[in-house]
Amino acid sequence: MKILKTKKSGYTTHLEIEESQEAIQVAMNLAFKKVAKSAKVPGFRPGKVTRTVFEKHYGQEPIIQEAVMDVVNKAYNKAVDELQLEVVDSPKNVDIGEYEKDKPIVFSCMVDVKPEVKLGKYKRIKVKKTPVDVTEEKVMENIHKSVDNHSQFVSVDRESQLNDILRFHCEAKHGDTVVDILSRQNMGLEVGKGMLGKEFDEQILGLKKEEKKSFDITFPGTYQQKEIAGKNLSFSIEIVDIQEKQLPELTDQLAAKVSDQKTVADLKESVKEKLLKSEQQESDTKLKQDIMDTIISGSKIDLPPAMIEREIDHLMNNLNSTLQRSGMTLDQYISITKKTESELRSDFEESAMNVSKSKLILEAIAKKEKMEVSESDMEAEIREWKIPDIETVSDLKNKMKQFNVDNLKMVLKERKAYDFLVSNAKIS
Repeated sequence: MKILKTKKSGYTTHLEIEESQEAIQVAMNLAFKKVAKSAKVPGFRPGKVTRTVFEKHYGQEPIIQEAVMDVVNKAYNKAVDELQLEVVDSPKNVDIGEYEKDKPIVFSCMVDVKPEVKLGKYKRIKVKKTPVDVTEEKVMENIHKSVDNHSQFVSVDRESQLNDILRFHCEAKHGDTVVDILSRQNMGLEVGKGMLGKEFDEQILGLKKEEKKSFDITFPGTYQQKEIAGKNLSFSIEIVDIQEKQLPELTDQLAAKVSDQKTVADLKESVKEKLLKSEQQESDTKLKQDIMDTIISGSKIDLPPAMIEREIDHLMNNLNSTLQRSGMTLDQYISITKKTESELRSDFEESAMNVSKSKLILEAIAKKEKMEVSESDMEAEIREWKIPDIETVSDLKNKMKQFNVDNLKMVLKERKAYDFLVSNAKIS
């Protein structure tokens, strides 16, 4: 294999490659064995026909086509390895010269490679860090969520408010026809939960016990109950009871019920620590993103479309996984949001571009600052995972054969680069 010409323009490299006649002949022998398997020649079982008989029936063209494609693919991969090209997409504009017996074959193609990053300023970036402040109010709000299941609902004599439980007699009609699924006595719902939609909640908010009210609501065509989707319904209701949620008294006994803490004081301290950790992580993440946004704006990167599309694929897969965990399919999400899959991908484009640029910038900084990830670095990370019987890189390779160690190395190198940026930033 010879590389006759290589020319780079932006992120695209143009290649012209020659492969020898000897390589073609080897490929021809292999190609014949492959095409002969499906050949149907009278008097021969599949795969047993001789080459001479095959060529009499089919000619040399099927063998040549198979051999040339095999030679071209292998020569292309050799050239990529020899030139150490970091290819990001399949080759395009492939032009294969005409096959001539006893002569080498020449082909050309264009391939998009990882783009060059022209780094702007990345040290002493000025950023402001979001302060972390966990107040007593935040702590108690979090604790109230934990004790919510132990709440009681008590009847009250006042106007209905958000989160009250209302019991009411209800009659719903579509024209003159009673809608059975919404017409019943002593119906109950929590105000603000949107069980019958936001508009229904707005109509019953502020009503008192024994008060009557009539109103119309048009339900959207996408409403979950098909019987009333897209219909205008007339409601007549009478409030029977208003119940207010009352949280139980927070005692040591209740603290032990809702957590692994024995006292209220211990529960408050535990919740505060968790909130501090969470807010600190959010603050750190925002700080890193602010630093990266500044570096991106001062750097020059011409992204190949294939890199953006690949990152969009990744974001779409993440969305799909999140939806599945909540019991929803991507098709259902598309129906609810009234967007096509193409529109969803477009929504992700800006994020995909920023993620791609961030990865390239971190890689460029790691290279410029000569950052390396050692095996001990990887094993320290592996031990943090606390996976039984897996503590070393060898364990990973032997017991989790599908795991990509190079990806782990890349993640740790990016982390080192981020830590470098933060330690060299001017943070106020």
